[in-house]
Amino acid sequence: GGVAQHRVTGDGSTMKLVSSPFAFLLCLSSAALTAGTAQVVPASAVPMKPPATSELASGNKADSTAIRALVASGTHPSMRFGQLADIAADLRRLYDSAAWQPRWITVTNAGDNATYKPSQSAVELVAQVNLSSLRGLYPDDYDVNKLPALMLLLNTPTERAEYDVALSANAIRLTRALHEGRLKPSEAHAELRIPRPKFDAAPVVRLMIDSGKVEQRLDAAEPPFVHYQLLKKSLAKYRLLRGDSALLALPALKPKEIVHPGEAYSGVSQLRKLLTAVGDLPIEKYGPNADSTALLGDVLEGLTRFQKRMGLESDGNIGPMTMSALRRPFDARERTIELSLERWRWLPREYGAPPILVNLPAFRLYAFKGNSDDEKDLLTMDVVIGGSFDKKTPIFSDTLRTVVFSPYWDVPISISRKEIIPKARKDIGYLDRNRYEIVRGDADASPLLPNDAASLELVLKGVARIRQQPGAGNSLGGVKFLFPNSYNIYFHDTPSRGTFSKARRDVSHGCIRLSQPAALAQLLLADQPDWTPAAIDSSMKLDKPHRVAVKQPRPVFILYSTAMATQDGQTYFYPDIYGYDSELRAKLQKSYPYVH
Repeated sequence: GGVAQHRVTGDGSTMKLVSSPFAFLLCLSSAALTAGTAQVVPASAVPMKPPATSELASGNKADSTAIRALVASGTHPSMRFGQLADIAADLRRLYDSAAWQPRWITVTNAGDNATYKPSQSAVELVAQVNLSSLRGLYPDDYDVNKLPALMLLLNTPTERAEYDVALSANAIRLTRALHEGRLKPSEAHAELRIPRPKFDAAPVVRLMIDSGKVEQRLDAAEPPFVHYQLLKKSLAKYRLLRGDSALLALPALKPKEIVHPGEAYSGVSQLRKLLTAVGDLPIEKYGPNADSTALLGDVLEGLTRFQKRMGLESDGNIGPMTMSALRRPFDARERTIELSLERWRWLPREYGAPPILVNLPAFRLYAFKGNSDDEKDLLTMDVVIGGSFDKKTPIFSDTLRTVVFSPYWDVPISISRKEIIPKARKDIGYLDRNRYEIVRGDADASPLLPNDAASLELVLKGVARIRQQPGAGNSLGGVKFLFPNSYNIYFHDTPSRGTFSKARRDVSHGCIRLSQPAALAQLLLADQPDWTPAAIDSSMKLDKPHRVAVKQPRPVFILYSTAMATQDGQTYFYPDIYGYDSELRAKLQKSYPYVH
């Protein structure tokens, strides 16, 4: 009998895939998961021996004519996504290198007695397509059910062309998806323009065909980052958890009910099982009263760890937000990880200088000390970002070139209009008390205007601007870091430190406040010996700005990922504060051919 598969769609529903005569290939994914890890069954385990004959039909004019015609038509009649415009150039390069002969067929005998069979590389590819779910992709996007059926129909040039081009097309799409993502970064976020070398998938697919090792070729196509691989392991874990939905059957709370630490909750036993399954409560840490219904001890410790991983306040209270996170279906967690894997694929493989990444939903900055994303080689810190309603921090990339110690705060005109000018009109002394001054011009040395009603009118007309002097109370604190961009977004210190103790920190006007600005300054200026920690500290307390050029400008990426895996084995899930997961999921659901 055949094996049926299901694909979970973006809305959580499932779509059954038709049973296949090549059922042994479709069994591989379940076999790979029985061990409880993301191990991939090697294609060599597939019980099919390649004939000891040529892998390439030599000089079959009818076959080459049929393949040329099919590629030239731009449409494949049997593929799920048969419009080939996105990979037409790759297909032409692939077949040009082989005189337009079939690439995935083994030919036995010749002439009228010739027999045609799928090559060993073809069998390996179909196995890996089936296992692509372990890489965060959807196997049915790559014809996981159609390819085995096409393998049985190799009797005519037309059938052989349909089979061969289908394998080539899906191999190219799969390789490209793993190497650079299905969407361009700018198709998800207009200003996220990440320069990357043009990727040619045809040579990679040619290597699959000629020397096999399809699994290894796909592995090599993926990002080399430690945290990408950790997310793949996490994806496999949540795939396994999906099979035990009973773990999520926690007793519901009454309306407005909150269970506080020490209080009774009838679901404590079930909660302990769930926290153990997701890794927040190791079995060896079970307390002596495992049957207690009180929210105490081991289960309370596990709950606070869970809350921290979910981006919630880790207060040990079970309220509506914590209950929603506890009962969130495991397949929804899978979808979140899949989106994060897609975003990792957008990043460059190499950098001209160690990059600085900000993950907005995590409220964290990661400054690389080299090219590795190993956690021991990163400077990390908490950040405060723009509010989720109308002050969102944009997603973009640029280059950090300048550190400004003891900066002026040049007040954006929107803040001047909405906040400062209305207060100053009621009490002009508000400006002096908060160290604001009005200047005409864009330079630090621009001439000062009097703090009066007439100058406020000039600000509203765009002739003058308001700025805050360096020193105590300055909204930018002791230092800012400039990476010029159309949004006027930058990193900066802040005198308001209390926000960093909160789990959710989207409260700024858009710029990014740093919890450890001096540490970032030390990292950026480490190649300038005069900039010792003491020099940095004193420069953050001047009465005039002091600008310093960074000798090695750093690429900055303001990014968005709601799932992050760490090297201690934990996976963190963050609220989709700006709604960008929903947007990306909708774009990916449109599937091939993606706009490029």
